[in-house]
Amino acid sequence: MASIIELLGTQEFPRLRMGIGRPPGYKDAADYVLQSFSPQEKDELKNFLNKAVEALDCFIGNGLETAMNRFNNSGQE
Repeated sequence: MASIIELLGTQEFPRLRMGIGRPPGYKDAADYVLQSFSPQEKDELKNFLNKAVEALDCFIGNGLETAMNRFNNSGQE
């Protein structure tokens, strides 16, 4: 992200973020995001990526505010 900000010369640009939630218990966040997917997470991955594509398509076609209103919070339409 730092190199993108440096190249653009600003931090003022829309960012589309995909979240994975918080690590359970006291697990280190870096270890959590770098671990392999569980079988359940693998099953959910296709749905998650499809939703990400929908959000990106909405952002491109309808703008940031519409995409935020549609996809933020619950992640459900």
